[in-house]
Amino acid sequence: MNITPRRWAGRPPPDAHGTVRTPHPADFRIIHLTRRACLAGILLAAAAEPLRAQSPEHSPSDSFAAYGTRPDALLAPVPPPARPLSAGDPVNIAPWGERTSWDNGRDVGIYWEDPRDVFRVVVAFAGPPPAPASARLQWWQSQWPERRIPRDHPSGAGESGWLDIGDWYRGRWRDADAQLQIDGRTWTYVFHHVNATEFPQLKDFSAPYRTTMKVRLLFSHTAPALQSFQVFSDSTWRSTDVRLEWGGTAVNSQSWDGHLETFNGYVDHLEPLGANVTLGPDRSWKSRVKRHMAGVRTRVWFTESPNVNSFDRTVVTVRARQANFSFDARDVARGARVFAPAYGVLVQRADALETYADVRARWKAAPSEPLYQRVFDQPEQSYQRALADMPPKRQFYFPVGCEGGRQRFGVEPDGSAFCVNDRIDEPPGKDTARR
Repeated sequence: MNITPRRWAGRPPPDAHGTVRTPHPADFRIIHLTRRACLAGILLAAAAEPLRAQSPEHSPSDSFAAYGTRPDALLAPVPPPARPLSAGDPVNIAPWGERTSWDNGRDVGIYWEDPRDVFRVVVAFAGPPPAPASARLQWWQSQWPERRIPRDHPSGAGESGWLDIGDWYRGRWRDADAQLQIDGRTWTYVFHHVNATEFPQLKDFSAPYRTTMKVRLLFSHTAPALQSFQVFSDSTWRSTDVRLEWGGTAVNSQSWDGHLETFNGYVDHLEPLGANVTLGPDRSWKSRVKRHMAGVRTRVWFTESPNVNSFDRTVVTVRARQANFSFDARDVARGARVFAPAYGVLVQRADALETYADVRARWKAAPSEPLYQRVFDQPEQSYQRALADMPPKRQFYFPVGCEGGRQRFGVEPDGSAFCVNDRIDEPPGKDTARR
């Protein structure tokens, strides 16, 4: 009998110490476009299709965060920008992270829930700054740059699975190769190319930025008070006027009291649309509708990035008593619409001429039904139909091994046997020589 050694496909190679680490599922984060594809199932995103429907989610909210919010655990209100924004201004991504310290008060830094492309860090001291030699700019190096998402073309799809792009825990702080520019109490760090001194082995990758989830300024003693800590990507600000309309399903009275939240963006200049909208403080409103439409018009400042897979994308969320939904501000600015007949809402650019009734009529006249509607048109599932749709089972090997042994064997369907030695070879042990 021939026994063929085999290595499991996709098994990670050993590290410098001969240790093979099998990743835990929690180590993985979904890549940008895969995550966006998943979010499409729960958010209303003005993306590929101009007309899209979603199921309503009734979760009234009385809380309000002016201008914007952080996602999930990072829920502190985002303050307005320090000065009025202009189109083309660089984006300071620090407000959508969390400011903290990791080293007993010797450092000040920012962390985010997703990797960000950091090009420049600007800190302003509240008092006289310390000696430059007493401070080091550091960034958290987890997977990047050895494993990275391309910036120039879309990456991933709904079926492509997961890509480990780093986390807060597996990695290390790395001193940044950066140029320090001092202007009074303001220090500006500009990164050198990543392969200049930090990763010289990456001959074909000379990024002038660092993709990271954490950055910090580490001092030799207790960190001095800072007036501001700004982190800039290569995204820039753009603005668009957006019209939000609701009431398309208001056969009975509906309360649309609510407010706007933004992630990676700001909301400005709120105006009522119709007599049934009363504006409140901090970009909130009260609105009750029945058999007619109402809404608001607002200006949204959103990010534009040369990185097609950037995590700087702006998401605007409507928090209302009747329903909550979100949309991609950049796609709306480019002319896409969010039409959700299940909610009775329409989101489009303010200069669009179509009304909710116009869009609904065009949607009704469309030759093909939306995907969700086509699901309900299918016949009820049965055991026989489900069984017929199952692909035939393929032949599979039968695993064989001894309890406590690191050597594995298998018997193929044709009766031949094979041996897998990777777990006995790496790391080597007393049993390795006997295999």
